[in-house]
Amino acid sequence: LGIYARNAFQFCVSLVVGRSTASREQVDACRSVAVHLGNKFKALELEMQFLSDKKFADNLRPVLKGIRQQLNEREGCYQCNVDVVGRDSICFRVVLPKKPPPPFTLGDVPVPLVPLEELLEEQPSDHDFDLLLRQLIPHVDGATSVGELKERSEEH
Repeated sequence: LGIYARNAFQFCVSLVVGRSTASREQVDACRSVAVHLGNKFKALELEMQFLSDKKFADNLRPVLKGIRQQLNEREGCYQCNVDVVGRDSICFRVVLPKKPPPPFTLGDVPVPLVPLEELLEEQPSDHDFDLLLRQLIPHVDGATSVGELKERSEEH
């Protein structure tokens, strides 16, 4: 006979997500979190019988509570760092993809939020600007429209 009475130990990890308010990305992120937690608990069970051995019963409840608290702390980012037993811990971070920027028209005017000229002067390894962007940056002045920038880039 194995270590389990029926030669198997089964457990389930799930997250409750409000389907009406959750985006597809949030549901996918929660699925990733559940899979990660399932894999970690499986590894802990195989290493030290963390789920099945009664000596760890007092440890399991605070671990689950810590995971639940940390997952509910941040909007758009699921991260967790909970100590389990000894050197074992559950650590991960799942970040939801950012929404794409709104579409722009040729009449829109790009306004720099940082000094673009200084970025060009920094080490090339810091910012990987392509040649076109390097030529375009001097013309982004907060007054020139996208259409005018397009025309200037076609001239060169």
